Amino acid sequence: MEYRGKLAKVGLAASWHGFGLNKSASLRGVNVREKPAAGTGGTSLGRAKAEPACSGREFSGDPPLPVVRLTPANWPQGFFLMKKKILLVDDDPGVCRMLQRVLEEEGYLVVPAANGLEALERAQATAPHLVLLDLNLPVQNGWDTLERLAAEDPLLPVIIITARPNQLFPALASGAGALMEKPLDLAKLLRTIRELLAEPAEARLARMAGKRAEFHYLPPSGRQPVAKREERHVG
Repeated sequence: MEYRGKLAKVGLAASWHGFGLNKSASLRGVNVREKPAAGTGGTSLGRAKAEPACSGREFSGDPPLPVVRLTPANWPQGFFLMKKKILLVDDDPGVCRMLQRVLEEEGYLVVPAANGLEALERAQATAPHLVLLDLNLPVQNGWDTLERLAAEDPLLPVIIITARPNQLFPALASGAGALMEKPLDLAKLLRTIRELLAEPAEARLARMAGKRAEFHYLPPSGRQPVAKREERHVG
């Protein structure tokens, strides 16, 4: 009696509709064909000839993962908007480069500015989420720049970074969110940035109005640290 071999599939069959394959595929990746055993008239299992991957007829084994290459033509909408923008205002190129590198490694998008007027222009053009502001700036000093920034956007958190001593009380009165004195403690700076970005709008408005609110004061890295102080209640 003539024997007709038939195809048997080992393992569960699954349909990979997500990859455009309507044929069933072997989960274990092994296709076997029954054939007569030599000299016995019985059957044994032999491995069938493997089909090329993605042959269009059958797919054996796990499907390849789809690879998506991002190009300017297929960037998701808002791809770069997911990053928080920080306006970095300092006229010292060395400090700017160092801070920009550190912030970018933390996933922030850094917008540099070398003087007060440039900072105002960049703030208007880019709508930053936070400002790092030096006080010793050419063209327009840091205090005047802070006053303009606060007038245009009272909810914009500002961290004052300065080498000037005795700036704590002016910083409290200005409505800034933090004062950090040079030399900078980068770990504390990054922590303060995260906290101010997560701060509710009500706290920022309270600070701007001179009401009781949290203020971050970070003295130089060599001095005894004072992580946080509460702003005095005004009025």
